[in-house]
Amino acid sequence: LLALLLVFLMKQLSTYDRSFVLFAGGILGVATLAIFGILFSTQGFDRIFDALHLPFFAEGSWRFPAYSLTANAYPPLFWERIVVGVIGFRAVIISAALLFAGAMGMRREKR
Repeated sequence: LLALLLVFLMKQLSTYDRSFVLFAGGILGVATLAIFGILFSTQGFDRIFDALHLPFFAEGSWRFPAYSLTANAYPPLFWERIVVGVIGFRAVIISAALLFAGAMGMRREKR
């Protein structure tokens, strides 16, 4: 529903404004990645993981018990690598694509 609203709002903007929104989204993505990178390096994965889950779940309910098959099959390092490697990599690619698309659109409109 939010995506449909965004598409509707983007159609109301001029080409330059749409390009600016894309560029700003890329900047916001890079800034968010930088903030999370700093937080992960200074606070550690477990602390950030707990802080992000606490508003949505009862405390500790997102952790698997030590005897759980899931906890033994997928150790904590696996989850860290998934977050940093897969999600982080995708966020970098998406941010770069937004920056590129926005910059090319704004450059084209200035001519």
